[in-house]
Amino acid sequence: MVWEPISDLSGAESFIAEAIEDWSAGARLAFVLELKSAGGKLVGMLDARIDGHTVDFGYVLARDFWGQGLMPEALSALSGLALEHESIFRLQATCDVENTGSIRTLEKCGYVREGRLDRYVLHPNISSDPRPCFMFALCK
Repeated sequence: MVWEPISDLSGAESFIAEAIEDWSAGARLAFVLELKSAGGKLVGMLDARIDGHTVDFGYVLARDFWGQGLMPEALSALSGLALEHESIFRLQATCDVENTGSIRTLEKCGYVREGRLDRYVLHPNISSDPRPCFMFALCK
């Protein structure tokens, strides 16, 4: 993840307020992922940041739900909806080069690896130095 886990209520409230403000401005759409078969348990989040004709996706899924196909299902659905908009031409996502789960998720959803971006992003839960990432895209 590109952020540290939220550790207190005020941090969660700030994050939610920012997400609502961004949604209202049309700059970012944050979706909470709920698993109905687990009694409506919140299991993750999918984030769509909109910049002109491009949507940049990010996502997180609780470890207990990895490997069940939930994120590919959610990302595929949201990707399809995004590409239905006539003004959106490119969907993209980056992931750490060692994040094999995200690599598989993006490939399952039809995203193509375009390249490697060295020293690209901070993953504070892994290292204080910028890490290499792969850029994936799905275009119409």
